[in-house]
Amino acid sequence: MEIFLSKFRNLSGFDIKSIRKINTPNEFKDFVCKNLKEASVCFMMSLYIGNGEKSMEIFDALVERKVKNLETVIVLDKNRGKRNSEILNVIKDKNLEDFFYFYDFKKYYMLPAKIRELLYVYHPKVYIFDSNVILTGANLHDTYFSNRIDRYFVVESEKFADYLKNEMFYKILPSLGNYTKLLDNSSFVVEILTKTFILMFDNRQEEEILRKILLEDFQDIFLSTAYLNFPETYFDLFNYKNISIVTAGPECNTFDLNNKNEKYIVQLYSLSAYKTLDRLNNMQYYEFGRKDTTFHFKGLWAFSNGFALTVIGSTNFNLRSNVRDEERNFLIVTKDEKLIQIYKEEIKFMLENSRKVELEELKNRKPMRNDNVLKCLVETSGLHDENLPLSTIPTLRKHMVFINDREGIIDKTLEGYSMFAIASMYRINYQMVTSILTLEIKESLQTYVDLECTKTLYELAEWVKCTLHVDVSTSTIDRALREFHYTLKRVTLVLERRNTLSTIELRTNYATSFRELEVDNDDKNFVFSDEVGFAVGTRCSRGCNMRSESAYLSVTAARTRNISIVAAMNKYGMIYHKIHERAINDENLKLYIKEINESCQRQGT
Repeated sequence: MEIFLSKFRNLSGFDIKSIRKINTPNEFKDFVCKNLKEASVCFMMSLYIGNGEKSMEIFDALVERKVKNLETVIVLDKNRGKRNSEILNVIKDKNLEDFFYFYDFKKYYMLPAKIRELLYVYHPKVYIFDSNVILTGANLHDTYFSNRIDRYFVVESEKFADYLKNEMFYKILPSLGNYTKLLDNSSFVVEILTKTFILMFDNRQEEEILRKILLEDFQDIFLSTAYLNFPETYFDLFNYKNISIVTAGPECNTFDLNNKNEKYIVQLYSLSAYKTLDRLNNMQYYEFGRKDTTFHFKGLWAFSNGFALTVIGSTNFNLRSNVRDEERNFLIVTKDEKLIQIYKEEIKFMLENSRKVELEELKNRKPMRNDNVLKCLVETSGLHDENLPLSTIPTLRKHMVFINDREGIIDKTLEGYSMFAIASMYRINYQMVTSILTLEIKESLQTYVDLECTKTLYELAEWVKCTLHVDVSTSTIDRALREFHYTLKRVTLVLERRNTLSTIELRTNYATSFRELEVDNDDKNFVFSDEVGFAVGTRCSRGCNMRSESAYLSVTAARTRNISIVAAMNKYGMIYHKIHERAINDENLKLYIKEINESCQRQGT
C-alpha cells in the first residue's frame, strides 16, 4: 500500500484512525439533524437544499443553532440553490441569512442563470461537524433523505476536518477571513502503522488519478455512476481492463418515463450504455433496479492482495463531471480488514439489486426500435448506423411552439443534442428549431460581446460552437454584429523591444530609484506630470452610416478639433489638471510647468 500511495505525493493526504458507514438515506438525515443540534462548529456544502417535510427538520435544527449562536456555514451553488424561490423565503422567514452562502464561480457570468446552470454548477458535497466529516454525493433534499440511494462515510479526524474547512470553505469565501495557503503535499505522511489513508482531488485531477489506479495490478475493479456517459479519454483508460460497471436502470434513474421529453433522455443513456459496452469488450455491465428507489450510489472500488481502495464524492465519472462542473472527490486507500469488508458489502448490495445486461439486449430494447427515436439518439451520441432506414421517418407538421418548449429547445442544444434530434423530440420541423436557436445565438452573442469586446470573429465563432454546439461562419458573426451596431477593433501591436529583459530591468531600476529617494524625502513631494492629446471630429446625426455601408445623406463633417489635457499628481491624488483646445507646443508646456509649480506651493508640496 505504501508503494501505491507514493504515486500521489502531489496531493494532500491524511492518516485516518476512524471511519464508519451510514447505511440508509433516513440515517443520513438523522445524523445531520443530530449533529446540527449537538456540534459546536458546522460547515456544510451541497448543490442545493430542499423545503419538503424532511428538509424542514434541517431548518428547525438550524434555528436552534441560531438561538445558541453556534458557528454555522452552509455553501450552496448560486444558480441551483436559488432556483426555488420558496427556499429563499424559508431562509428569510427563519432569519438564517447569516448561515447561507450562495457561491458563484463567475463562470459564464454573461449568460442567463438557467443557461449557466446547464453549463456549470458548483457540485461538491461535504458535511463537517466538529471533527466528524461526512463524505457523500447526497444533497440536502427530501429525495436524498427518503428513496435516493447514495453512499455516506463518516471520517473522524480533527486535522482532516480543519483541512477541508480551509480548502473548501475559507478558500472560496474570503469574507470568512481564515484561509491559509498550504503546500499540496504538506500533510502527506504515510507511516508503517498507517492502515487507512485519504486524499482529496478535483475534476481536473480525476483522469490522472484513474490512470494511476488502473496501472496498478488490481484483481477486481468496480465503477458505479448515476449517469453513464464517459469522456472519450476514459475509453482508452478502461480498455483491456476487467472492470464491472453499475448504473441506474431505466426505472431507477431520475427521469420521468411518462414525460414525453425525459423518456428520450432515458433512452439516450441506454444508447450510451450500448456504445460503452460495444467498445469495452472486457466490461461487465449491470443495471440497478431496486423497486421504489432512484440510484445515486456512485464510486470506484478496487481490490488487491493486502489492500483496497474506493473513490467517493460528487463525480459521476462522466463528460459533464470531467469538463463542466466543479467536483471534489476522495480516494480512500486501506489495509484495514473491517473497512475492506465495508467496501465488499457495498459491492454486494449493488449486485444483489442489479442485473447483468448484455449488448444484444441494449441493442434490441423496444423503444429503440422506433426509427425516429433511434435516429435522434444516434445523432446525439455521435454513433452512426448505416443500416438505418431513414427514409421511413415521417415529415413533421409545422405548429406553434410554446415559450416553455422554446426554453426546452435551448436547454437541449446546450446539452449537446443535434437540431434534428430536438426537432424529433418536440415534433416540429427542423427550420423552426433553427430559427429559435438563431434568435438565442444573437441574444447570447450580444451579451457576450458586451463583456468580451476584444474577441476576434474567429474567437466568437468558436465560442458559439462550444456554448451552443452550433457551427457558424465568421461572416455570419459579422452580419449579426452589424445588426446591433458593433465594430470589432484589432488589438494594437506592441514593439517587441518594449518588453525585452533589458527594457524590463531598466523600468524596474527606474521604479526602485523612487523608493530609495523616499527614504530621505517626503513622498508627497514626488510629482508626476503627463500630457495626452486627441482629435475630436463630429458630423450631422443624419449623416451617420453603418460600417461598410454608404450614408443615406452625405453631409460635410464638422471641423476637427485637437484636445490636449495636462495633469500632475502625486501618490496621494491629483494636484493639477488643465484642458487645452489645441495641440500643446513648447511655450504652452513651459507655462503649464510654471502653473504646476505654483499649485504645488499652494498645497505645501
